[in-house]
Amino acid sequence: VTGEWQSISGGGKLKVYTKNDVAEITLKVPGRHNAMNALAAIAVSQAANITLQNAKQALNEFEAVQGRLNIKTTDAGVNVIVDTYNANHESLLAGLEVLRDMPGEHWRGLGDMGKLGSQSTELHKCVGLSARQTGVDRLYAIGDSNKVAVEVFGEGGKHFSDQDALIDYLVKALRDDVSI
Repeated sequence: VTGEWQSISGGGKLKVYTKNDVAEITLKVPGRHNAMNALAAIAVSQAANITLQNAKQALNEFEAVQGRLNIKTTDAGVNVIVDTYNANHESLLAGLEVLRDMPGEHWRGLGDMGKLGSQSTELHKCVGLSARQTGVDRLYAIGDSNKVAVEVFGEGGKHFSDQDALIDYLVKALRDDVSI
């Protein structure tokens, strides 16, 4: 099972090739990682003798979990990726890749990732560095652990004392040419 992925607003087009068939699937979930998940699901379905057309129908109907990479556009034209469902290091990196593919200037709002144990500082540093490397223009964060993410991110990073302070700042700063 192989595929060709094309990102589109809010999801993507996935052309799938199996040994005996080809199908074009419209995914309602964004990101290359979700295309890879779809290909894995198709491979399993093929092994279980489920037709590609049945797998296609199921994947065309699949919708994201609330709070996991849901893309919204505000009345002011700001593109917002809502990714608040128990974020972890890997989901955060996937979200950065989705943000990279969106139009406009790229801003990342960030709350602490919890339950990371002794790896917390290192993983928060990695998030700051990855945000910079994937083209994020501004990183706005809350939480004690994210102080290091903002520090590693450098210029364009700002740490806030709490969520209300961050929201107040964003309400004044956001423009219609921003994806956050």
